[in-house]
Amino acid sequence: VATVAARTHITTSVTGTASSSLLLAFNANRKGLMLSNVSSSKLYLSFSNPATVANSFMEMQPGSFLLLDQQLIVTNAIYGIWSNANGAAQATEFV
Repeated sequence: VATVAARTHITTSVTGTASSSLLLAFNANRKGLMLSNVSSSKLYLSFSNPATVANSFMEMQPGSFLLLDQQLIVTNAIYGIWSNANGAAQATEFV
């Protein structure tokens, strides 16, 4: 049985917008992250700024949830853009 070290979490809310928004800044100490699309619109995630539908690496449906931990974690900045400006994204980062 493997043990996991205690982690600190920081949760932020980013208002939905049809313009590119920074959801999470680059963080070399990131150990995990959770993103939730709390919107009635699609959220497109990108490692590039500005985020666009064309350069997105993932399309999050309304109400969907993404968990990246351990082997899947990325330390890059993550940007997002919604198909319509409403709702928000909840981003929780573990360090």
